[in-house]
Order: sequence, then C-alpha cells, then structure tokens
Amino acid sequence: MNLKRVNKILLIISILIMIISIVVGIIILGFIIFTLNNLPEMLMDGSDISTMIQAFGYMSLTTIVPLVIGGCIIISLIIDGIIWVGYGIVKLTIKLIKEKRWKTFIIMGIVLVIMSLMPIVTRIITTPLLKEDTIGYIAYDYNSSLGYIIHIKENDKYVPYLVLTYNYNKTNNALCLRENVVGGEKGYIEDYNGTIAKDRVYDGWLEMASHVKYEETDVDKYLTGEFLKRFDSKLLNQIYNTELSFSEYGYEKGKYNNYEINRKFFILSLTELNDRSGAYYDHQTKNKMKLKYFNASNKSTINDIGVESPYWTRTSYYASEYYIVGYTGGVTKTGNGAKFGVRPAFTIPNDTKINKIYDRDLMQEIYIFGI
Repeated sequence: MNLKRVNKILLIISILIMIISIVVGIIILGFIIFTLNNLPEMLMDGSDISTMIQAFGYMSLTTIVPLVIGGCIIISLIIDGIIWVGYGIVKLTIKLIKEKRWKTFIIMGIVLVIMSLMPIVTRIITTPLLKEDTIGYIAYDYNSSLGYIIHIKENDKYVPYLVLTYNYNKTNNALCLRENVVGGEKGYIEDYNGTIAKDRVYDGWLEMASHVKYEETDVDKYLTGEFLKRFDSKLLNQIYNTELSFSEYGYEKGKYNNYEINRKFFILSLTELNDRSGAYYDHQTKNKMKLKYFNASNKSTINDIGVESPYWTRTSYYASEYYIVGYTGGVTKTGNGAKFGVRPAFTIPNDTKINKIYDRDLMQEIYIFGI
C-alpha cells in the first residue's frame, strides 16, 4: 500500500467535503432567507413553519449567516475527522500485523467487540422481563411488532390508545396516549380569523387560556371532570395518579417557576413529543422522557370523525401562550383565541393484565384490559 498516495487522496476528499459543506450551507441560507422574506404571503397555520425557521425569525442576518455556514463547516470537520481516525486505525492494524504483534491485535479486537456490545448488554440488563399478557409487553419501546395499541371503552365504545412506553419516567408504569384527538366533532367555524391561518377550524370549546397555569385551563378542568365520565370505575381505579412537573418561565422576574401536580389524565409536553423546543421551554422539569415513538412525521393525527385536527401540549411559552401540534405535525404557540382538541394520556402499572379478543364492529382482533 502506497501510504503517501492514500494520504493525498484523503486530503483531496477532505477538501472536497469542506467545499461541498460550504455550498450546502449557502443553499440552506438562501432557503431560510427566502422563507423568512415570504412568510406573510404564505398560507400556513403556524405549525407548517419548522422550529428552525421560527428560531431564525428572531435573529438578524449577521447572526444567521455565520451560524449556518459555521454549522456546515463543523459538520464537514467531524466527517473529515471520522475519515482520518478510520484511516489511522487501518494503518495501525496493518502495522501490528506486519510486526506480528498478535497479542496486541487480539486485545484491540476484544476491546472493540466489548465496546460494540455494551449498549446491547446494558439494555438487556436494564430491561425487565414482562409477561406476554401485560400492557407493558405490547409497548412501542418494548415490543413494537405487536402493534402497541390497547382498545379502551369510552361510553361503551372501544377507542384505540397508543402504548408508547413500558417505563414512563422510570416509574414502571406504561404510558397510553389516545390515538385520535378529542374535540372538533360538532362542526366548523367558517373563515376563522384567529391566530391560525386556516380556512376552517374546529368549533371545539377546549382551550388553553394565556397567562394561566395548566391547572387553571379548560383542558385540565375537562380532563379532571367531564372526560372521566367516559370510563368504567374499575379502570379509573387502576390508572396511576401521575406527577407532572412544570417549569414555566416569566412569572417571577424572569425566573423559572417550578411546581408539580398529580393527574390521572393529562396532555403531553414538547419534551415528551420529542420536539427540540422542549429542551428550553420544559427546562428543569422532572418529566424529561423523550418518547422514541415520535418523530417529525408522526405527530399529526385526526379526530374521531376522521378529520385532521391540531391538539394542545402542556408546554407554555414564557408563561403566556401554550404550544400546539398543528395539522402537518409541526409545533407552534398560540393563545386565547384558538380552539383545538386534546390527546389525553394516562399511565398504568406495566404489569396490568390484558386480553386479546375479536371485535365484530372493528372486524379485527384487539387488545383490551383484563380488569
């Protein structure tokens, strides 16, 4: 192997990667500037604007340019670093073989194998053995191949709930989230001129008023009152009283106001929805779990009549407006004027028994609680 020739080739590749990264940075920069300059003319509901575009909207051009270009250059340097480190490992391996230093070579191989297996071993050690007839066993992050859906009776009709994790915030409780949005079934308001730029918005009465704590909102009052009437008392007795932690910014001279409440039914936060904004607006909260299920393409959903519907989160923006998940799955903030639906969530011990039955109305086998 001609090492000098390899060095030259890798150097050329590294330079090309750097040039390509700068070109990509310029393209991204052009897209951001174009989007920001044309926002007033674009028909969006607010959620269609990505978190990145929302963040750049608060920056000046002199800040955006070095941030974007610098970020692309850093990424290229990381890629170049990986290439050169890999090349160094190959060179070292060849040298060891040539010098017949087999013991060192074998030790290095064993170390690499152990390092690669550590995440798997750690997961096996930390993951409990759940029985097949329990709710935790069908959770998305435990055994996603089973469909991670439990059907629960609401007003004597089976409704699907997603079983997203078997160990919510290390409590050994399974987290269940209603698949469809509650709200928006009673018609529409035509040509709504509120904070959401959509032609038709659901005529729901559920809302998160600005400048109030979560427990003072109509959503929380609904989930702790009227919504409970949909369920059998046996199930309600099994549902865990989950502790929710809040860190609302801006109540006391720019400081975080931290407090906790307990709820059987609640709505998810930005952090739990695996949204990057949550890293800032859910600061200091105890509920730090990022649910593996959520990504950029599966946050949006429909209501019970099959129509796309936004829904609220429990994360507030500077203790004023609350965030929603919009029609396309993007996240934005809004206030008093907007009315949306909710996706109720609850936790229940992950060893709670479940049964599999055939439902004639749905014409399929479903999991239900064996309570």
